[in-house]
Amino acid sequence: MNSEVDIALVGATGLVGETLLEAISSHPALAGSLQVLGDEEAVGDTVEFGNRALTIADLSLFDFTQVRIVISTGEDSSAGGWLDLAQDAGCIILDIGARLLEATDLPPVVGWVNPESMEVVSKGGIITLPDAGTSQLVRVLKPVLDRVGLEQVSLVSCQAVSDFGRAGVEEMARQTAQLLNAKPITPVLFPQQIAFNLLSVVDEVNEDGSTPGETKAEQDALSVLGCDDLSLTVTTAIAPVFYGHSQMVQFQTSRPLTLKNLQSLLAETEGVTLVDSENGACVSPVSHASGKEDITVGRVRSVGKNATQFSLFTVADNLRSGIAANVVKIVEVLVKDYL
Repeated sequence: MNSEVDIALVGATGLVGETLLEAISSHPALAGSLQVLGDEEAVGDTVEFGNRALTIADLSLFDFTQVRIVISTGEDSSAGGWLDLAQDAGCIILDIGARLLEATDLPPVVGWVNPESMEVVSKGGIITLPDAGTSQLVRVLKPVLDRVGLEQVSLVSCQAVSDFGRAGVEEMARQTAQLLNAKPITPVLFPQQIAFNLLSVVDEVNEDGSTPGETKAEQDALSVLGCDDLSLTVTTAIAPVFYGHSQMVQFQTSRPLTLKNLQSLLAETEGVTLVDSENGACVSPVSHASGKEDITVGRVRSVGKNATQFSLFTVADNLRSGIAANVVKIVEVLVKDYL
């Protein structure tokens, strides 16, 4: 078993790429070497990696036999043919947001939840990662599912504008400044004003009233958890928050569980921080999520007097926790168990 692995990062100049560089640099034993790759517009630019700068190399000319794992952010990765070259070199490719594959029989991977799904591609292949909101949900549900089973889950997810990349952050910042200075705004990325607002729909709407993003989140969550018979409903909205998703989760368990045991179960879960809401702690994406890898859980309570129905509130940094921490966890598992 190796203790480290050579990695290439494809698309390092966007918000996801920057966050991944920060996360990998905070785990110095993870990467033996790190190459940053981009399209012709990014070649020669530098990015910060810890206390040093890395120069972006040409993705189309890179020799993928130099690395074992390739992380694709979906940013600056349009150069044709690189995916085939990486696969021919036997690389394991981490596909963030499933941008490289239209469809696959393999479930998306969340490192704490279904690491066994990676075994089939340990000699080379593509591992897809779900979006940040899905990762946040399944990491909290997994210990409950394993302990007492789940019958039904309902999620309302208020998602940060950084889910839309740097353009989302810049649009909300611009609108905020304009409104505070009594100037008119013109929405560009979002269909309506996002500053000081909450958008229930930013996507097309299916015939049943759901959006494609909500449908995909439901499918991915069920696939990661490995329980297609679970009744799961996802509703998303875009909140005027730069970083950090907030999720309100209600669920029904298959077998009874006391509230105290549920709280203990969550407190013992790796990567989850439980906040004692009874003492007045207010869980928020700004105070408890921004820049952190853990998911913070609060407002844990039973619904009525039923010992199988519960509700809780979670917050997590969509970039650092939902994406980057999952990448780091997956690489750690690959290095420990499969390489």
